[in-house]
Amino acid sequence: MVRYRPMLNAMALNAIALPVLAMMVAAVPAWPAIAEDTADPFQELQRLVGPPPARPQTPRPRPAPHAPFQPEIDTSYVPDPLVRRQVETLFVQQVARLDPGRAQVMAAQLASFDVFALFDQRVARYGLRPYHVADAVTAYWLVYWTTATNYAPDIPRGQAEAVRAQVSKALALTFGALDTNAKRQTMAEMVILRALNAASLAENARKSGFIPAQRNVANMAEAEFLAVGIDLRALDLRANGFSRRQ
Repeated sequence: MVRYRPMLNAMALNAIALPVLAMMVAAVPAWPAIAEDTADPFQELQRLVGPPPARPQTPRPRPAPHAPFQPEIDTSYVPDPLVRRQVETLFVQQVARLDPGRAQVMAAQLASFDVFALFDQRVARYGLRPYHVADAVTAYWLVYWTTATNYAPDIPRGQAEAVRAQVSKALALTFGALDTNAKRQTMAEMVILRALNAASLAENARKSGFIPAQRNVANMAEAEFLAVGIDLRALDLRANGFSRRQ
């Protein structure tokens, strides 16, 4: 088991999942996509961390204009049990496309205990709040970054909060797609399930001691963010959040 200190490290979210959740997702070779009809802030996140370094002969394009954002935008939601069941059902359906048997086990376990409450309890020590899209996406981004980069040191609370500020800015620029409570809850809870899934896969691979399995999980994390324009392995985590490595 991971020792919990007032920091976030590469496997800290594993304890949220609990051994039974880790068992449920251990054999899933890929992770479900974010639900349709929810906002995808990752284009804005890519803009905030900066474009990839341009080749010397290639002029750097001017950034596209963006509407002003509100730094204090509210991404909170009131959890609705019906929406949660829909999110869990969608997640299980997506996993079922890869492994129907595993999806059945997952559905039974999700019905038996509240993984979201456990998630909220664990991330609170890092300054991340329950029932906020920005905070859920922050945890998701940090879990995937530590997984893709095999980052082992602890992440200070201040750095996690700096990443949340970046996420909040990105969400402010795409907030029209999160204009209802149901949409905000759907996005937040889908990325929470993805974070739990990724943490469990990474922890199982680490415990196995099988280097190819560890590399495979890291590569899957990298590939998922590359698909939305963010190269996790090209990012450094600093006091002001993520920035592209120079």
